[in-house]
Amino acid sequence: TDSLGLNFHLYPQLHADYDIIPKIFKVHGGLRSGLQKNSYFILSKENPFVLNALRYDGDALVLKNTSSVVFYAGLNTYFNSYIRLGAELSYANRKDMPFFARNENPNYYLNKFSVLYDDVKHLSIQANAKWNPSYRKGFNFSVVFNHYKLAKLTHPSGLPSFEMNLNGFYNLGDKIIGHVDFYSSFIRISERTGQLDYAIKYIDLGNIIDFDFKIEYSYNKVLSAYLSGKRLIGGYELWQNYPVIPRQIQLGISYQL
Repeated sequence: TDSLGLNFHLYPQLHADYDIIPKIFKVHGGLRSGLQKNSYFILSKENPFVLNALRYDGDALVLKNTSSVVFYAGLNTYFNSYIRLGAELSYANRKDMPFFARNENPNYYLNKFSVLYDDVKHLSIQANAKWNPSYRKGFNFSVVFNHYKLAKLTHPSGLPSFEMNLNGFYNLGDKIIGHVDFYSSFIRISERTGQLDYAIKYIDLGNIIDFDFKIEYSYNKVLSAYLSGKRLIGGYELWQNYPVIPRQIQLGISYQL
């Protein structure tokens, strides 16, 4: 007779917070856990150049799910109604976390990526500041430090060790509205695989330092014009051998019926 095997997995979610000084100083902590199902659709959304599991790609893509348990603790400080500072420390244990490595097998034209899985211990420290005195102006600033300890790989392929972001907006008389976004990522090492010696090799992807902006002029409630720019510095690769398209400038008119 055939027997039906069932596997049960429990992924708890816990959160608690406490006001040390009401409306001024709050601490929080908890546990996050879960299972990420890594389908080809999900992986290709993150990296559109990934190998797939079809025959013409050599059935090269192996799909594994990623389970994770994350412990976190943090604090928030409110100086007044429009200034907030926050920080959070988290420690994650992830099993079969996916990483992308350029496959250098010549059958793949050196332009596709394999998926490598590894068990990872991830320490993250995040801090942020927010200033938002009114709907007319404000800014957000955040920094993130990441440290990865991997079971088999040497580097967390493509993931940065340090990130820093700043975005702000200003509304001048409900007529001229400006937005700017600065973003940066530092220390990004990527794997390469599929060489004849089957060794995993590494390449420095370099840092990302860039910004976007948008300026909009509102003539009335239905008609406005805008000027926007994306990746105005450019010159870096998100994936090995795939540089970003720099300096995209767009001028447009918006009309609402």
